[in-house]
Order: sequence, then structure tokens, then C-alpha cells
Amino acid sequence: MNDGKKWVVEPKMLVYIRTIETDLLNFKGTTMDEYNQLAGAIDNELGLLTSNCTMSGQAHDELHKWLLPFIDSSDAFFDEEELSQKKEKLSALKLSFETFNTYFE
Repeated sequence: MNDGKKWVVEPKMLVYIRTIETDLLNFKGTTMDEYNQLAGAIDNELGLLTSNCTMSGQAHDELHKWLLPFIDSSDAFFDEEELSQKKEKLSALKLSFETFNTYFE
């Protein structure tokens, strides 16, 4: 925390993060194809997020502590070929937003 307050993510970057969160929370797919489409959408948003990074300083560094593991989990979700494992990885991605929302706004 930033002296007891949440770290502020620049609005231009927060848009990409919130899009990913919304996609995860609203996902109702059941087929591998639907899971793969979601994985592609997340990958696209992460690409936009990282290529449009405008943050610096301590807030940027703190965001990376959440973002880098999230990217690793997203990559694992993207690469997974078994539906049951893809479902588990989806749950982990959703859970990571609890951490994000605890420390960032």
C-alpha cells in the first residue's frame, strides 16, 4: 500500500486492466474454442497495456509486482491444451484480480 492508500494506476492503462477483468468475470464459455478466444482477447489487451505503458516511479514498480505474475499465468492459460486445466487457470486469473483490487485503483 502507499501509506495506507491504494496505488493509482494511470487511467489510460487502467482501461486495459479493467477490460481484462470484465472479460474474465463475464466469461460463460464452455468449449475449448471459447476459452481460446478469451485467452486471445486477454493476450491482446496485455499487449496493448505493455506497449502503452506511461507509468513511472513507485506506482509503476508496484504494479509490476502484480502484472508480471499475471502475465505468466495468462501465458499458461493461453498455452493450456486441456479444458479441465484451462478452467483451473481461468479461476487463478480471476482470483488475481482480488489482489489487484486490494492494492490498486
